[in-house]
Amino acid sequence: MQPAYMKPLALLLAGGAIYAAAPPKTAWRLGLEKSAHPEDFFLQDSAGKNWNYAQCRGRPTLFLVFTTACPATPDSTALMNGLFERFKDTQLCFIPVASDDGGWATIRPWMDATKIPYPVYYSAGFPNDIWPNFVPAMFLVGRDGAVRKPFQAWSGKKSDIENWILAQLYDGSPESKIPIKSFKEQDPTLEQEYKARDDVLTQSGRLLASHDFAGLDAFAAGLRDRKERLPGGRWKLSSFYDGLADDLENADEAAWQGRLEAINQWIQASSGSVTARVALARVYVEYAWKARGEGYASTVSEENSRAFHDRLAKAREILQEADKLPVKCPELYHTLQRAGGGLGWDRVEFDALYRKAVAFEPDYAPFHIARAWYLQPQWYGSDRELVSAAEDAAQATKDFEGMGLYTRILWYMTVKNYFHPQDLFTATPASWPKMRQGFVDIQKKYPSSYGNLNGFAHFACLAGDKATARKIFDQIGDHYDKDLWGSPAGYMRWRRWADETTLRDRIIALAPRKGGGS
Repeated sequence: MQPAYMKPLALLLAGGAIYAAAPPKTAWRLGLEKSAHPEDFFLQDSAGKNWNYAQCRGRPTLFLVFTTACPATPDSTALMNGLFERFKDTQLCFIPVASDDGGWATIRPWMDATKIPYPVYYSAGFPNDIWPNFVPAMFLVGRDGAVRKPFQAWSGKKSDIENWILAQLYDGSPESKIPIKSFKEQDPTLEQEYKARDDVLTQSGRLLASHDFAGLDAFAAGLRDRKERLPGGRWKLSSFYDGLADDLENADEAAWQGRLEAINQWIQASSGSVTARVALARVYVEYAWKARGEGYASTVSEENSRAFHDRLAKAREILQEADKLPVKCPELYHTLQRAGGGLGWDRVEFDALYRKAVAFEPDYAPFHIARAWYLQPQWYGSDRELVSAAEDAAQATKDFEGMGLYTRILWYMTVKNYFHPQDLFTATPASWPKMRQGFVDIQKKYPSSYGNLNGFAHFACLAGDKATARKIFDQIGDHYDKDLWGSPAGYMRWRRWADETTLRDRIIALAPRKGGGS
């Protein structure tokens, strides 16, 4: 006969197994508390700016999920406003998420009417496994990334929420002692490094705004002839053209037309200027993507699809004529790559352009990045071909930067969210040893760049390479990039991870060496 305690014990074990196996959302429905740890995800605010959950790792985070049409929204909005005012100068991450079926068409008018003093994000991209069964709802997320059970967001809960936030903010951890100033301001050394790019953008934009066309031609010619680089290794010439087009991303139609008109005046004043023609084509390419958007082709209207094609065709025409001029510019071929990719050039035509571009200037990284972009599976290639293209690029530029370009291409594809950071070395053919060697080669070439060092440490962490991460963290010291790590707290968390010694590490350290003693 079984002891009396066996049946309750069996039930307890069975319940524990069910609890362990149950997704957090299922546990919540049963009224049980079970923390979830969401992976990185992205949301977009009303200005089109992306927010990454990784930016808040290591910080207490408050989510409010709501719809603007819900009768309870005024009360929950008042609650959110009050919490924002109280905690806006602390480490708390404040993330309101609107889930209206109408998207920004209904959210923006509500924001204008209520004069919300903080960014609001649209729910597209929010993880399904922690989506609440009701709205408005709040999620409380600790420094450890654990999402607590969601609860109804109404003003009667304000005291409970404030107490939880205070407990998280001042929990005695090393992160809690980081001054809030460190969360809001970039490290001065990195700020100065990144300012070098901003200075180029600002100068080219200022020269165009003042119609100093001779100044524009002279500025670009100097950058092109001297092959000037930013502290991290990027060509300044690429930033020059960014300054003439990238600021139009969220501009209205009048601004786009005004920019096209200004550059056409430049062409009239400098009839032999290759720079002016490349700038005009570059604006047409950006203008084309403005019409198309970043969604799937099936989501693009016939009118916008036609505008996309016509503007890219115009850019191609401008560039092909510009290529007949005596002065050549590497950005001409890069911009033509972008136009050709959008127009659906086949592999033969695209690769012919790539070979021509590399023959002209093999070290111009945008050529190689554009080829990798073309080879994404959703366009004209596969993950294997994309990574192979990075290897080809490194081979073509090995005399200048070793494996550096392999690293730069995969880094770029990760920043642009094509490769999910956590999956880079597990779900793709990307090689960490090759990427690590690329970072080593980049540091030899550009030893003053803390931006590159931060990237090196970041990818070492993603690869689980504690030894390399620990070494690079020691070189970084306090010069961490808060945008890359999400926050100073995120940087400290990864530094602690790199310093941790696992049982396996200790066993390896104690194991006898060949030829040595016991």
